[in-house]
Amino acid sequence: MDYRSQPQNRQKMEKWWNELCEAQVKQLPLLPNPRPRALTPSLTPGDKVISNLAPRPLYQESCFWFKVPPNIRRDILRLAFGDTRLHIYMNRGYPDVPPEPDSKFHYRVVTEPENWGYQRFPVTDESQVEVWQWRGSRCHRYPPSIAKAQGPMTHGGSKGPWIDFCRNGDDPDICEAWREDEGPSACNIGVIGWLLSCRQK
Repeated sequence: MDYRSQPQNRQKMEKWWNELCEAQVKQLPLLPNPRPRALTPSLTPGDKVISNLAPRPLYQESCFWFKVPPNIRRDILRLAFGDTRLHIYMNRGYPDVPPEPDSKFHYRVVTEPENWGYQRFPVTDESQVEVWQWRGSRCHRYPPSIAKAQGPMTHGGSKGPWIDFCRNGDDPDICEAWREDEGPSACNIGVIGWLLSCRQK
């Protein structure tokens, strides 16, 4: 076997991958710059100096939320999100087929049939155009008895999202255990609207 061609092939593959990533970054849904209007209106709209300038956003530091002490913010978030690990996912591609009410997979996703132990993937509707999709869910990598006893990743808890397959449906038995423990909507965060309202600086 001739190994001399491998570095050249590797360079081609790297170039192809870089071009693909750059093309996807350019498709990200970002706010226009300059913005047509400020996301947070000025508190003094009658000020002639401000009104003569182009719209300026007021940054996150001016938000009331960031004036709340960190320990209070943490408690509010824990109460709002159920003190659990969350998945916030954004992807450009064909939309998933609608969830099936009787699916046992994570957030009722429809998955491809299992293929000799390989990772499953959600079934997509390729008759639709590719779009940016948001998805949020609670992490069900482990059953309730184990997950509730674990701390954060930095203190011996479960590893990061790179070994997580919740997006692809994961293990249906684990999600069924969560549904038995917390009800039929155990996979859902229930606050995706709140998350989507978070603004860019």
